[in-house]
Amino acid sequence: SPDVDAWRPDAPVPGATLPSARVTRDGDELHLGDALGTRPLAIVYGTADLPDAERAGIDVVRVWRDDDPGARNAGAVVDRFGSVRTRLDLADGGVYLVRPDGHVAARRRDVDADTLVPLVRRLEGAHAAPA
Repeated sequence: SPDVDAWRPDAPVPGATLPSARVTRDGDELHLGDALGTRPLAIVYGTADLPDAERAGIDVVRVWRDDDPGARNAGAVVDRFGSVRTRLDLADGGVYLVRPDGHVAARRRDVDADTLVPLVRRLEGAHAAPA
């Protein structure tokens, strides 16, 4: 999906491969791409609310800043090294939608139910035909 927000020129554009970014979960180091599965993935930075993620048929990985209270929750994915924020040019509420093959489908500075579901439908080729 085309960008609707301003991004740093070196941040991955739709169609680009998701760059490697080190994170931690329960003290163990891993890479953000390890979360990719067989469904589209929304990488959410911080507190963005995605109430329709289940209905949209996507997986969600919420990434917390190291100093955010959410980072202390069991199982939390933490941007301890700052690589998610830096490489993806994300701030609180930002979202990347990634295809199962690891390519960026869309990115938004913030997202809600009105924008998430259409992005996923477009990703899956299920957007409505013109009347």
